[in-house]
Amino acid sequence: MSQVLDHYENPRNVGSLDKNDKHVGTGLVGAPACGDVMKLQIRVDDNGKIIDAKFKTFGCGSAIASSSLATEWVKGKTVDEALQLKNTDIAKELRLPPVKLHCSIKEIPLPLTSTLLENKREPRKPYEVILSSDDEEPDKVTTDVQTLLHHSRHLRDKERKSAKKRKKRSRNKETSKSRSRAVSSRTKVENLDNEVFFEDRKREKANLSVSTLYRPAVPWYECRWRSVLGATFHKSKLSKKKFHKGRYYMRILEEDPGVVRKDRKEEEGEDRSAGSVLEEEMSKKTAEFNKKLAEDPHDVNTWLGYSRYQDTVSQFERTFRRGGGASGSRVAAERKLAILDKALSHNPDSVPLLQERFVVADEVFPADQVSAQLAALTEKQPSNLNLWSDYIGSIQCSLTMCSASAVLAMYGQALGKLHQSRRGVPALQVKITEQKILALTLQCGLFLRQAGLWEQLWTLLRLCLELNVFQSSSASAPNRFNIKSSIPEDQVITLEDSILNSQLPLPTLWLRVEKLREGVHWLPWDKPTNCEDPQRVVFPDDVSDFLHPVTTSSLDIHLVTIVLVLLKVPPLPSRHTALHAIRLTKVSWGLDTVESLLPAFTTFGTVDLGSVDVLKDITELTSGPQYLFEHLGQEHYLNFVINVFQACGESLKEPSQTAVFVWWLRFERLLISLDNQGRCKLPQHRKKKLKSSIKDFLKRECFRNNLVLYREYALIEYELGNHDSAFKILKTAILARDIGVPVVCVLDDQEKSGLCSLYRTLCELSLHHDLSKSSDTVQAPNQEIAVQVLVALGLGIPLLDVPRAMSLEQVAQTVDKFHHITAELLVDSDSVAAEVVGMEHLLPDFIVDWISCYAWFLSLTHSPWTASAMLLDALVKIPRATFEADSVLTVWACRREALLECYVMVMHHHCQSTAGTYSELWGILHQALDEFPNNLNFLATVAKLECSHGCVGSPWWKLARSLSHGDAVAPQLFHLFLANRRHLWVDDAAEISRELLHPVKLLPEELPHIQDLLIEKELRLHVTPEELDILRSDTVT
Repeated sequence: MSQVLDHYENPRNVGSLDKNDKHVGTGLVGAPACGDVMKLQIRVDDNGKIIDAKFKTFGCGSAIASSSLATEWVKGKTVDEALQLKNTDIAKELRLPPVKLHCSIKEIPLPLTSTLLENKREPRKPYEVILSSDDEEPDKVTTDVQTLLHHSRHLRDKERKSAKKRKKRSRNKETSKSRSRAVSSRTKVENLDNEVFFEDRKREKANLSVSTLYRPAVPWYECRWRSVLGATFHKSKLSKKKFHKGRYYMRILEEDPGVVRKDRKEEEGEDRSAGSVLEEEMSKKTAEFNKKLAEDPHDVNTWLGYSRYQDTVSQFERTFRRGGGASGSRVAAERKLAILDKALSHNPDSVPLLQERFVVADEVFPADQVSAQLAALTEKQPSNLNLWSDYIGSIQCSLTMCSASAVLAMYGQALGKLHQSRRGVPALQVKITEQKILALTLQCGLFLRQAGLWEQLWTLLRLCLELNVFQSSSASAPNRFNIKSSIPEDQVITLEDSILNSQLPLPTLWLRVEKLREGVHWLPWDKPTNCEDPQRVVFPDDVSDFLHPVTTSSLDIHLVTIVLVLLKVPPLPSRHTALHAIRLTKVSWGLDTVESLLPAFTTFGTVDLGSVDVLKDITELTSGPQYLFEHLGQEHYLNFVINVFQACGESLKEPSQTAVFVWWLRFERLLISLDNQGRCKLPQHRKKKLKSSIKDFLKRECFRNNLVLYREYALIEYELGNHDSAFKILKTAILARDIGVPVVCVLDDQEKSGLCSLYRTLCELSLHHDLSKSSDTVQAPNQEIAVQVLVALGLGIPLLDVPRAMSLEQVAQTVDKFHHITAELLVDSDSVAAEVVGMEHLLPDFIVDWISCYAWFLSLTHSPWTASAMLLDALVKIPRATFEADSVLTVWACRREALLECYVMVMHHHCQSTAGTYSELWGILHQALDEFPNNLNFLATVAKLECSHGCVGSPWWKLARSLSHGDAVAPQLFHLFLANRRHLWVDDAAEISRELLHPVKLLPEELPHIQDLLIEKELRLHVTPEELDILRSDTVT
């Protein structure tokens, strides 16, 4: 590459020689339709030795470098010696890639120059070279090349227009006509150009892969059309005969057709030289893999790289060995399996190798064989969670083998094996095993929820809480988790009767009764009378196989998080690290409810996401018991969830107790925000009741001085529209804790974090209040308030003592204070950090809030670019988060994601006030999504930018690359929503989605088959067709 740059930037022997000199020969060679043309002139002495050479080239950098090197090589050689030079020698010297082989000038025009010398001394002889009759000035070579390209394009277009006529003629006539047409074309070119040139007559495969040419010189590619989601199909696939006809290298210049066929076969043999070069490179690469693995067979990454390299080998074989036996994807998968089996023989406990092995196996073997292989491996490694997940998934995702009883039996077997594996092991290993038990419990709960078995789900969750959380808290009251149903059965019966009396078709009646019952029946039957629905009767013994104690007290908050997520409460904030902490990112089917996407509608710091309409009407797609819309069971289920919040919070100890109550208050604020946007409809009396209940809650002795809870209460007041009250609560809380000591000097970590979060919230709330008043410009007064708050935090002075007008000295002192403390906080960022427990995203973090306040101060007093530079410097010091199968999630990974959120907020605030700066924000969002793809704040901000630009913002390929991130589910959902928004332009997409979710409406005649399938798979069916007939007949009578 260095030689190419040297010859390109400093080309040798550029220029022209005198054509009239009898010792000078001139030649021009290249492919006009490709775009690379070279003019070469040599001066030869009386002994036939080349004493000088000059060139002018029209083409890319590789062509210029090749021409420069060719003139260097031919100097001092005789003409016969120079004729031995080949383009492959030049490509090898310059180390050109195979795709640039054509740029090395297929044939150096030395035959042309030597022939010119002979013709100057002797009469003209028949030759392939077309000689010009007149001479032109050498300086006009650029104009000549452009003229050549123009007329070449004209001739090519003319041939395409007459293609249909040639197709109708016979083969013999077509051959003779094409020869005559070639002669006429040659004559026209003679008359149009006065330079000697040689036309490339070979089929250059490399030309079909050149991406640097521009129209009209670009080759004719085969058209492939891609759909919105990336599916490939051919619009009009051309046959080989038609595809080759009309190409520049198919023109016939020779007189003897037999010679043409012979040359063409030889040339096709030469075309395979590019494949030979690639084959040599692959052989070298394979040898390197074998050498590395022989030296270190425990290098998992090298094994994975070697396995994935087989895709490249398979692609090569499909391209250069068409029709071979090794061109199928099955053969490539079998090669991978052989490599991975050998890798597992050296690394039997490697999680990445196991996952890769069975991903490849799914492509080769049917589901029953994959399941049998996994069963054999789980017998050997009973404590391997990934093996159990894959084993259960192979049955759960198979339509033939899947049934509720079979899948639940597998979960019970897996949990039992994990419970046995923790006996007699060290305490650290016990904690790891119990984390696996909780992860498998989450997957089991997700399956119960998706199967509609809510009665079994809540029974399992209640017993887990009573067995673990209740026992760990001595202050817990008995039967705290034994929550009873508050829905009167007579109301359900009355509503069913009104539906049955509506005289609707039977499929519609069944669907409405089914929807009604699934919304009110989520708790098991607890009344002394007999229940008509046997599936509502659930005993503790029915779920005893899934119930195992968790002895590590630090995992209590982990269990509570799993319980609330299974009850359709989204994590708040919904960050990638929060989902990864409970291993929800490892379950590809874990994001199965609309409620999981609700955080995408709430306010994200200073970024108002309420205007995002890319998820328009998505909340109407909710199913099962729900708390979003008016329904018989809406208020009862919402009260049930709040009771679970209260019971879990009362049963935990600090700081887990505060974390759960913070989650509860954020959940209440989310519902208020959705109600204000019209995305859900809460009961009318709920807001007034909520305000009084929160006040009574904060009056408790244990919560009276909890700054974090007061912060959440202030944000709820702001969401209710009481802006002045929200600012007053925050200022009062700050002044109440003002003890004359700077925030950084507070000894209690929880109090220090809470106090710093109050300053940050007051600052961001002031800036958000400005943006909500005016979307075009940012108002100055509240910006001054934000600066005052940040000066008070940085200098450690009371908030009331900060002057309204800041002096430059005070600003400099504040920046200096922020800078030094930030540097001290980031000193240990690259050291071994503590493992995430599960509440880090719920409680404020002093390091994150301090650096965020520093960024806001720089943005408001200096410029957003100064704040950007500071944040980038901080992010560089924090190690990049890794979410591999066997990696440990650290606290610094959570901090890195939170700082990226602050970075997005700062730049978005700047974009709101300064037009034309969205490109920087796009770059930050793409970087953030690449590292934390399931962060809903980042995804919703991307959706907002797309909607604010009229859905014509960034190029679709760039957007698809950012949102198609591996196995992450959330970005793929947003990819689907944006595709619908941008490409389909459906006015009522939600209505279509709802129709597709209910095949009974579209295919009422298939209702018996659908019900039979639900019964066969043992999924929850609240009303059978026979029961519906009985209910309808009873109602009529």
